[in-house]
Amino acid sequence: MSNVNVEVGFAGRYRLQVRGPDGEIRKDTGWFNNLILDAGLNRIGSGSAIAPYCHVGAGSTAPNVTDTALQSFIASTSTAQSRVNGFVDTPVKFGYTRTTFRFAAGVAAGNVSEVGVGWQSTTGGLFSRAL
Repeated sequence: MSNVNVEVGFAGRYRLQVRGPDGEIRKDTGWFNNLILDAGLNRIGSGSAIAPYCHVGAGSTAPNVTDTALQSFIASTSTAQSRVNGFVDTPVKFGYTRTTFRFAAGVAAGNVSEVGVGWQSTTGGLFSRAL
C-alpha cells in the first residue's frame, strides 16, 4: 500500500457588475479574491456551508479572519439568479459553486466598496468578505 498525500484548500472569488435598465454592463470589477472567515470555516466543519445571502457595504477596513459582518452594511439579497456547480479535471483538480446574486434596482446604491456572503439576511453571519 502506498501513501498518498492529499492537499485540501478553500478559496473564493467575487465579481461585481453594475447593469443599466437595458441590461448592459456599466461597471465590472473583474474577478478578485476574498477571505474565507473563521465563521465560514466553522460552517464548513459543521456540514452547512451554504451562504444564501450576498451583502454589500461601504467599509474600507481590510478583511480579517475574525470578521462576522461587513464594516458598513448597505444591503443584502437572497435572489440567486443562477447557481452552477462544477469540477475541473486538470492536474490541480478543483470543484466549484458559482452563484449569481441579483439586487433590485436602487437597493445597493452608493459607494459599494465591500462584499460578503453569509447565512443571515441582515448584517452578520458572514462566510467570506472582500474589499
